[in-house]
Amino acid sequence: MRQAPAKTIALFTSIAIAVAGIAIVPESTEAAKLGRSLLKRVTPSVVTPKPKREKKPKIKRPGKKIVTPDPVRCKLPAIYAKRLGRCITPKLPEKVVKPVVNRGIIVVPKPDVATCKPPARYSSRLERCYIPKDPQPEPVSCKWPTEQQGSVCVCVSGYKPNGKGGCYQPRPEVAKPQVTVDVRHIQECLTVLDFNPGPIDGLRGPATQRAWRAFQEANGLAKRRVDLTDKVTEVALYRFCHTPEAPPEVTPEAPPVVTVALAGPLLATPIPPQQPGHCLPQDLHVLHVAAYGPNTGVSACTPQSAACLPKPAFFGETLLHSAAAEHGIRWCDACVSLNGWLPLNKILQMEAAANITLCAAPAALCYLPSRPVVHTQTEVRTLYEAYPVSVDNDKDIAVVIGNENYGDRLHRNVYGHADADAMTGLLTEQLGYQPENIIDLRDATRADLERVFGNEDAPTGELAARLDGDDPGDVIVYVSSHGMASDTGIGYLLPVDADPEDLAGTAYPLQRLHTNLGQAGARTIMLMLEATFSDTVTDVVDAPNLPEMDVMAMPEQPIAGLAVFTAADRDQHSLEDPEYGIGLFTRYMISGLAGAADQSPVGNKDNRIDTIELFVYTADKVRMTARKSFGLEQKPLLSKIDNLVVGDLALAE
Repeated sequence: MRQAPAKTIALFTSIAIAVAGIAIVPESTEAAKLGRSLLKRVTPSVVTPKPKREKKPKIKRPGKKIVTPDPVRCKLPAIYAKRLGRCITPKLPEKVVKPVVNRGIIVVPKPDVATCKPPARYSSRLERCYIPKDPQPEPVSCKWPTEQQGSVCVCVSGYKPNGKGGCYQPRPEVAKPQVTVDVRHIQECLTVLDFNPGPIDGLRGPATQRAWRAFQEANGLAKRRVDLTDKVTEVALYRFCHTPEAPPEVTPEAPPVVTVALAGPLLATPIPPQQPGHCLPQDLHVLHVAAYGPNTGVSACTPQSAACLPKPAFFGETLLHSAAAEHGIRWCDACVSLNGWLPLNKILQMEAAANITLCAAPAALCYLPSRPVVHTQTEVRTLYEAYPVSVDNDKDIAVVIGNENYGDRLHRNVYGHADADAMTGLLTEQLGYQPENIIDLRDATRADLERVFGNEDAPTGELAARLDGDDPGDVIVYVSSHGMASDTGIGYLLPVDADPEDLAGTAYPLQRLHTNLGQAGARTIMLMLEATFSDTVTDVVDAPNLPEMDVMAMPEQPIAGLAVFTAADRDQHSLEDPEYGIGLFTRYMISGLAGAADQSPVGNKDNRIDTIELFVYTADKVRMTARKSFGLEQKPLLSKIDNLVVGDLALAE
C-alpha cells in the first residue's frame, strides 16, 4: 500500500487541530499558511445583531401653525434656505488669491474686480460686488489736447480729431493773396518791343491784351494762357525789354534767399545775425540825436544792419525798388524763413544761438483774422511788474476808451476791450492814477465822445471840467477803436453807433478832438490812438502793409502841450500782438510808460518819461516786431511838438 505524502498528512493534521479548537500555531510553513486560508473559508462568521432603537412617538403640541414660505417670494438676490426655512442673501464666492513671490518679496495681488458686471461695482470694504442705488458715471481722465464734456473726452478748441482717438492742430486757413500785376510796366515793355498796347494807362484794356498775345505768339509762347498774370510770359517780356526808365541798380548784399522750415536743416554757411536794438532806423536816430545830442551811445542802422522785410509775393522788381526807396525798406535777400508766428524775443534768441537771420513769410499772416493760435496768452501785468511804481500822479486825469462791439454795420474791433483793460491796469497799478480820476468808456457812442471831449459848439466837456485851473496837472487819453478816412483824407474816430456811409454826421473828427484837447487847459496831454485810418474798415492786410493814401490823423498845426501818438503811418493797418492779446502798439506803449523807455540805449535814465524817448522806444520795437514776427510793416507816428515831460511817469528812486 502506497504511503501518503508528508505534505498531505501535515495538511489534514492542521485542519483537524483547527476544528478541534486546539491553539497550536505552527511555524511559518507553507502547510500552515494553506491551513489558515482553508480554515477561513469553512468557518462561519458569527455576528451578534444590534438591538433596534425604538422610535419615540411624536407628540403633537398645540400652538402656531408652521407655514413654509413660498420660495418664489424671495426677492433677488435672496434665495430660499430649506434648512433654515427662510430667505437669505448668500455671499458671493470669494476668489482665492494666491500670493506671488517677486524678487524674494511676497506680493498679494488685489482681488479681480473686473468680474463685476455693470452696473455692479466692487466694494473693497465688503469684498464683493454690489449695485449702488444711484449709479455714478465713471471718472474720465482727459489728457491735453482733450477736455472732458460729460463722460467723454473731446478735442479742445483749435484742435480736431484725427480718427485714431487723438487730436491734431490744423494749420490756419489762409486765403490766397490776390495776384497783382504791374500793368504800366508791361505796357512800357510792349511799347518798346513794338507790340502797340495802346496808351500807357495801367489798365488791362483790349489793346493791351492783344499786344500781350502777339508777344506770346512771336516768342513761342502761343500755348500759354492769355493773361497778364502768366509769369512765364512776364519773365520773357522783361528779358527782352529795356524800359526808358530802368530801376536803379542795387548791389546785392547777400546770396539768394534760402527758405526752409524752422525745424529743417540750416544753411551750410551761416548768415551773420542782425543786431537789432544796438542801432536805430535812420529817421528815429535823427530824432533821438536832435533831442539828446550825438553822444547818446546809440548808432544809426546801416542798410546792412537794419531789420529786413521779406519780399512780398507777386511784387515785381519795379515795385520792390520803388517801395525800398520811398519807405526805407531793405528786402531780405538771405534768411531762414519761419513757418509761422513767433514772438520777437524768441526770434532774437534763436538768431543769436544759431548765428542765422530769421524772417517771417509774409504770405502766412497777410490776412486777418487768420491770427496765429496762442493757447495761453501772457498776462499784461508782466510788462510792468518788474519796474518800481511811479509817483506823484494821484491828481492826474486819464480817459480810456475801448470800442469793440459795432453791431451789424461793422465787424468787431477784436481787442478793443482788452486794450482798454490793459491801459487801465497800467494807470492804476503802476502809474499811480486814482480810479476816480479815470474816465472809462467801453463801446462809446458819439454822444459819449461829445460829452467827454465836447463838440463843435461847446469845445469843452467833462474832461475840461475835471481839471483844476490852479494846478491842472497832466492828462493821458488812450483810444482803441475803429477809425476811418474819408475820400479827401479826413480822419475820424468811429463810435459804436457810427455809419460808415455818413462819417460827417455820425463819426467824431480827429481834428475836432485835437482842437478841443488843446483847449481843455491841462499842463500836458498825451493822446494815444490804437486805430487804423483807412478808407474801408476791414481785417485784410495787403502785404507788406505800406501806406497808400494821405490821411489827416495828426493836428494840422502843432498844439502847445499836446503830443499825439498814432499806432501806424496814415492808412497803414495796425497789427495785434497774439502773445498778450492786445494791440502791438499798445503793448510797447505800456512797457515804455512803465519805465522801459527811460532805460538804455534809448532812454536818458533821468527817472522821467518824455515824449521823444517814449516814441523812439515804442516805434523801434513796433517796427522791428512787425518785420520779424509778421513780415509786414507798421510805423507809428508822433506829432511835431517840442519834447514834453508827460507828468511824473518815471521810475521812483
